Amino acid sequence: MATLIKAGYGVSEMELFTRADIVNQVPELASYITDPRIVERVRTCIGDDVRFVQQSDFHANYVAHEWHRDSANREFGIGCDWREDHEPYRVAKAMMYLEAKDIAFAIIPCSHRLNIPETSDWREIATYDVLPSGNVLDVPLYEDGNIRPVLVEGTPGDLLIFDIRLLHGGRIFGASHEFLQGALEHPKSQMAIVYGANNEHSRRFHSYTRFVRQDMGYADLPDHYLEILNSKDLLLDGMTENIFDRAPSLGEGILGLPSQ
Repeated sequence: MATLIKAGYGVSEMELFTRADIVNQVPELASYITDPRIVERVRTCIGDDVRFVQQSDFHANYVAHEWHRDSANREFGIGCDWREDHEPYRVAKAMMYLEAKDIAFAIIPCSHRLNIPETSDWREIATYDVLPSGNVLDVPLYEDGNIRPVLVEGTPGDLLIFDIRLLHGGRIFGASHEFLQGALEHPKSQMAIVYGANNEHSRRFHSYTRFVRQDMGYADLPDHYLEILNSKDLLLDGMTENIFDRAPSLGEGILGLPSQ
């Protein structure tokens, strides 16, 4: 699949190529959004009322090293993403590796629940616990209350599902997995699809993706695809609406929106 996509867009093996909004920009991958193998695993993680919230992308040879969050509210505790008194926050990214060698996904456990500081240098492999491919994590995550970052080794076909408020980043192993390095030596490609419960948290994230993040170039989903989503029970209520037009206060703490 990675070879097909890159060849179709005239991208060489190690060339940087990124596209957001795969329904509109990489339609060859759109069928995976409703693929039951992916959707059912997302439902296992966040509940049965899963909806597609449009944010999706294909990345070739791109690694976001620095610690970051994908949620609309990036700073812990500020904004509606961190308020769950009315309904739980259940927005998750399903990320699948299509090409991966010496690749890892770094994540700080519980950083969607606790204000855990980022490590000062993502390159320091000694600060991580490592989850090798094909294994379960056999190290205590919270020994003595010390939450350490985890490196999850990725291989082609692996699907990672995570709360988008978690601090995370891409990593590249050096020789014999003894250190982390900044440059790719082998091709890497991945597809990511974001789903959420059919609630206001998801509608706010969709509006953030579609209407606030103009830099990512999201467009309205075509009518025929909205019909597909509806037939698969994956259509988010109010998906054509910009929720911030109706309720500007919901944009608190979101970069690019005025404070209310």
